[in-house]
Amino acid sequence: MPPGESEPPSDYLSRLSFRNARDGINRLCVDFGIDPFAVSRGDATALDEVAVLSGCDPDSLGVHAFKLLPKEKMAYRGQILTKASAPLAHVWICSACAEEDLGRWSFREEARLHRRGEWCLASIRTCAKHHQSLVRIGEINSATPKDTSSVMAPFATNLSAVRRRSVERAPSALESYVLARLDGTCRSTWLDAMPLYAAVQVCSMLGLVELHGASGRFSSLLDDGRRDCGAAGFAIASKGEYEIRNLLDRMQVAFRCPGSEWGPMRILGPLYKWLANPRLDDAFAPLVGVVRRHCVETLAIGAGETILGLTVSTRRVHSLNSASKEYGISKPTLRSILRAEGLVTPATDELPPYKVTFDASVAEPILRDACDTLNLEQTMEYLGVPTNSERAFLASALLPPWNPAGKGRLKDHVFRRRDVVAFAAKLRSHGRSRLKEDPALTDLPTTARLTQSTSVFIASLMLEGRLRRVAVRSGHPAWMSMLVDASEIRPLLRDPKSDYMSLRELSKLVGVDSRVVSALIRVGAMRSQIVAHPTQKRPTLFVSREELAKFQATYVKLGVLANELGSVGWKVRAKLSETGIEPAFDYEDIGVFLYRREDVALFAGAR
Repeated sequence: MPPGESEPPSDYLSRLSFRNARDGINRLCVDFGIDPFAVSRGDATALDEVAVLSGCDPDSLGVHAFKLLPKEKMAYRGQILTKASAPLAHVWICSACAEEDLGRWSFREEARLHRRGEWCLASIRTCAKHHQSLVRIGEINSATPKDTSSVMAPFATNLSAVRRRSVERAPSALESYVLARLDGTCRSTWLDAMPLYAAVQVCSMLGLVELHGASGRFSSLLDDGRRDCGAAGFAIASKGEYEIRNLLDRMQVAFRCPGSEWGPMRILGPLYKWLANPRLDDAFAPLVGVVRRHCVETLAIGAGETILGLTVSTRRVHSLNSASKEYGISKPTLRSILRAEGLVTPATDELPPYKVTFDASVAEPILRDACDTLNLEQTMEYLGVPTNSERAFLASALLPPWNPAGKGRLKDHVFRRRDVVAFAAKLRSHGRSRLKEDPALTDLPTTARLTQSTSVFIASLMLEGRLRRVAVRSGHPAWMSMLVDASEIRPLLRDPKSDYMSLRELSKLVGVDSRVVSALIRVGAMRSQIVAHPTQKRPTLFVSREELAKFQATYVKLGVLANELGSVGWKVRAKLSETGIEPAFDYEDIGVFLYRREDVALFAGAR
């Protein structure tokens, strides 16, 4: 009796027993002194004994043997398998192949049916020849060494029962890949570096989380569900690390967790739990490396934490949660500062804190500064600026806020303490202590009243070096410690009528609302000065005509640009965006689309 198509030798020995009316592998082996376990292991001597008994070629038997290897592994057709990936005790058949077996030989029907070796693999559940699903017909008693024919023989006369349970379908991509590796015709993929059992398991686990998410469980899936997982996982793993990381990204986006209970185990579910097993086979190292790198590079994993057996040396990513805990900043304040600094986008506003992540190295200096900041009230108190001068102080930009109110949803101006301290030192550096007893010198608020000016304007003159008689006294905040001579300031009060414009005049010339003009001054697009009003003599905020000329030479409004190009605003904006040209300032900050002329020059020339 010749061996069947890709028939394992133990199955052949079982079938040989039925061919010779022994109806069981044990009876045949006892009669002829053959060790059935040695045959099952692919032992060469045992295979020779079977070949002599049946008159077949021993080499043809050995090709399809599942040869035992150390560490509970086995080799089949050049591929490494495990007991889990090749459960030999489970008997699956194809009804169409069985019909061909019955028609191929004329001897006893019970000895004609035989199992193909590839059907023993857990990853093969479809007959590639007939495009039919395999049907599980039974299980071999563990005490009986691979007596397959004892399970298959009853179906020789009842194939209709098998046929009814089978469905037509093509092999999945994973099944085709496994067969190609067995045949030695596999195309190159990322999986090729792994043993076959590892490649199949990787596909199954990736497919599980792809189809069922972080709550998926293999134990709840039937055979077809597991086959679907393998196919879905192969579509990902065959494309390598890039596609695997895309899957991990999707899982992070989909992850939802109450409170602060989060982490790789919660996000990646069964995939991470499986990879974190300390007894995991080294064959899975490629996937472990991909998942570990992705976790370290995309999740808020701190230095000293252990990810899949490796201790992280440097934090790569912070979340609002981790940064708030490390730097002691409240999450709402931290979110606003990071948004103002451009480290997080408005799209993250609705995300929970643990899902808002950013580059830890880029954010480090910002976070250090954010640890030691002052709001407007605290800054004015530290400097000693009177409450009635706060607005003028802000408008003068003598000390611009690190992040102004309204930017990044900040409710108050934020100043870095080191900037405030440096400004105070800068003020004091202009004074001479030897003049502090001069009765002609008065503090800034008093001098402002005497000159019908403002203390902010006087401070500006002092910082510009235009005042010679300046003293500094001790025991007072920086602003109140400065003493100046009112007689030195009066000649410097210029008539603003010819050289300066009010915000209302400026808004008409520029063609924008006065609130937009104020915003332009706040963001630094224009510089303003506070001088005495020409008639009322009260301190007033003005912008020089020279400053307006600089502004118009530097910037252009979207509407003006559209008119110059003979188009409409929304079309020009869309074209500029397509070419990578963005407004000079955030629309939310100033309320108008404003572009740098040098940025749009090439665009206008091209048209």
